[in-house]
Amino acid sequence: MAENDIKILVCYHKPYNIYKNDLYLPIQVGRARNNFDLGIQTDNMLKGKECDNISNLNHLFCETTAMYWAWKNIRTLYPNIKYVGLCHYRRYFSTENHTIYDRAKTAMEKTKAAGKVLTNHHNHTIVLDTCHGIKTTEAERFQRSDDGLRKVIYSSDIIATKPVRILNSSVEDFFDTIGRDYIDLMKDIVKSEFSQFSDSLNDVLAGSLLNAANMIILRTELLDEYCTYVFGVMERHLQLVKDKGICIDPMNEKIYSRIPGYLGELLTCSYIRFKSNTCKVNYTGKYFVED
Repeated sequence: MAENDIKILVCYHKPYNIYKNDLYLPIQVGRARNNFDLGIQTDNMLKGKECDNISNLNHLFCETTAMYWAWKNIRTLYPNIKYVGLCHYRRYFSTENHTIYDRAKTAMEKTKAAGKVLTNHHNHTIVLDTCHGIKTTEAERFQRSDDGLRKVIYSSDIIATKPVRILNSSVEDFFDTIGRDYIDLMKDIVKSEFSQFSDSLNDVLAGSLLNAANMIILRTELLDEYCTYVFGVMERHLQLVKDKGICIDPMNEKIYSRIPGYLGELLTCSYIRFKSNTCKVNYTGKYFVED
């Protein structure tokens, strides 16, 4: 394959050990909302000039502002690009054999940034995840995994991490802590404006498996469809949550902070579920960088 034909964006929002190679492209998210520069690609600039971006929505849309930047700009920067992906500075795709571990998580812990008004009635929810902790991205095992990841990518249309399994709760009930009105509004938007994805979204919500953290790699031919869906719903949600009086000032009220980002996880998962009928979808494990 051509050079620079794969770029997995690694999101950073604060100073940290920057990891970069031919596979991963570090990107500073929320750059429009802060006054420090990490010295890497940002989610609001292209070749030194401001570009099509939603960086100012990072406090709401979370790491997905990087994927929006990629959708609108990355093909200008890398004309030969064939795959675009998204991960985080502490979470990476991995092809290493993984063991399943469990961790007890309260719903409040899952959504602690959303504010203290949230309920925590799922205190006994258990999340089963497939993950390996590593001390640093300089680890030899991490480097070996990169070589294997390339092979997986080239043989796939979409790559996602193995889904987490939520016990004692459906995915919808687990996410209920962010606010039932927000979930219902998302479902209504998908049903009325992106109806082809409605059944897949409902299947995800009713089930116990979730491809978490908005981690996805996909062929660039699918990028427009994926982003039109995910950002179409999230942007419409931002508009309607105010119009319907669910949130008076969603841009500034802490209760709405990160809500679209959490909904993005559900939308991404529903897109993967939908495309699994027609595309080759492969799943990897993931690393969590502990340092």
